[in-house]
Amino acid sequence: MSVNLTKIGVFFDGRYFSGASAYYLHYHERRARISVGGIRNYVTHQVAAEEGVEPRHCRIVEAHLFAGRISAFDARGREDDVLFRERLWDDILHKEDVTAHYMPMGMRGEKGIDVSLALECYEAVVLKGLDVVVLVTGDGDFVPLVRKLNARGVRVMVIGWTYSYVDGSGRERGATMSRTLAGEATYPVRMDELIAGYADLPEAQRGLVDDLFLKRRGDQEEVPPPPGAAAARQVPPAEELPTHPQVNARLPVVTERSPPASRAALERFAEQGFSAGIPSPRPAPPPTPELADDESGDRVTGRVTRVLDGYGFIKADWGASNPFFHHSEVTDGGFDSLQPGTPVSYVEAQGERGMVAKRIRVLETA
Repeated sequence: MSVNLTKIGVFFDGRYFSGASAYYLHYHERRARISVGGIRNYVTHQVAAEEGVEPRHCRIVEAHLFAGRISAFDARGREDDVLFRERLWDDILHKEDVTAHYMPMGMRGEKGIDVSLALECYEAVVLKGLDVVVLVTGDGDFVPLVRKLNARGVRVMVIGWTYSYVDGSGRERGATMSRTLAGEATYPVRMDELIAGYADLPEAQRGLVDDLFLKRRGDQEEVPPPPGAAAARQVPPAEELPTHPQVNARLPVVTERSPPASRAALERFAEQGFSAGIPSPRPAPPPTPELADDESGDRVTGRVTRVLDGYGFIKADWGASNPFFHHSEVTDGGFDSLQPGTPVSYVEAQGERGMVAKRIRVLETA
């Protein structure tokens, strides 16, 4: 007896996906990134359950990720292994059969990604005859796309997260899954609720949730939370919370050789650079004098020169100042959005070991 395959297309909003992945690594008790392969595995099984077919009769025939990438001009003069990590990320996507689409990422962020994702998705539906489209995003801007797909009889699964945390500066940050977007989807999946309700899930569902997270060496050891970070809490959906930009965790370079490359190893490499997989705790922020409001202090401009695991350095535009900064002091876009060469403004303060940068803002350029 012949059985028609259920053809699935998966489309990742890279900025949103990376923000959620960083949240689960740094602020959630799971202390692990979300795996691209884990999402693919979950999608196959969940679509099969929703469609009432066997998982072997569901196939992901299209998979695309859309994200911003620093330009070659901005990349010149970088002092760390950003290019190496980008190449490893490309290797991960290649192994998972995910086609990457990169847009220029200026200091005002990524441009045109929503449009590019929507066009690629609709074209795949028309040309490939997809039965189910999976959008990994919480952005309400994709509501018109979902409505168009519904009109063509295509079922839409939306995978999103709602989360919130308080950074070291006492500011609440997070992301949401648009209620309107979830309402238009055929199969909305609030992944944060699924993960939070892990204890009540059937055994098969628990296995799918466990597979969502990247397996790392030393998982059995308890990983301390980032210094200065308040406990994360779940919040009701709120459209106003910003999403996080694309991120890559950074760890110091060591000389130990890694095992032969595999999907899991490459994902560890993309997260940890050349690290062999033993996570290093983020440094605690150096004690510095309390600062008054931003308006009362003289702001200095400069460019990020190095971004490491939870801290970095800035080269001032004037003078020889090269202040240290802690990840909790980045107020615009979050620490994970920084790249070598990113222009910033900040307030200088004298720490115990030298000058430090406080209340860092990413500058916009024309």
